[in-house]
Amino acid sequence: MITKNSCSSRAYRQNKQSGAALVVSLVVLVVLTLTAVMAMNRTSIQQKMATMFDASGMAFDAAEVAIDGVVFEQEDVTLDADQRVLTIAQANPEFDPSTDVMACHDGNWTERTVTNSGLSKGQVHSGTAALHSDPEVKSWSKVAYVGEGLRVPSGWGFSQGFHYFQVRGCGHVANERMTTANTQQIYMLGPKSE
Repeated sequence: MITKNSCSSRAYRQNKQSGAALVVSLVVLVVLTLTAVMAMNRTSIQQKMATMFDASGMAFDAAEVAIDGVVFEQEDVTLDADQRVLTIAQANPEFDPSTDVMACHDGNWTERTVTNSGLSKGQVHSGTAALHSDPEVKSWSKVAYVGEGLRVPSGWGFSQGFHYFQVRGCGHVANERMTTANTQQIYMLGPKSE
């Protein structure tokens, strides 16, 4: 009879342990599932951050290209002087950096656009085409004349002065909320204003 009792006692303990193993297995499964969901969520956020960083870099590059376009056009000797961007900006009202604001979407300043056709000699760079098409990246600049800076002494035999311009390059990637801008000051040696 001792054998019978110990057998039924073992069977009872095994039934009890099977239920505990099931509960422990379910807890472990829930923990693993939550860990996997959190890892996928983190990966998704990192992917969004990488995409935004990439778009920001493309927009900044487009802004730099826009500034290069201004310099390229100004140095283009095949263009008439009155068609060059800095000459046009100089004819407009002066820009005061302490009070005026030059925004990328502001229409008050001389504007140039760099498109996917690139920069060509003898051409005024304006238009609405994109710099890049997949994804669409726009590149444009705003130019304003600030004033005359350092003058060359008249005893040197010529009447020249440095003219100061502010150039704002702008870049935008389609379907992104931000426009990236970079500002550069350009000095050009030219005739003194009287």
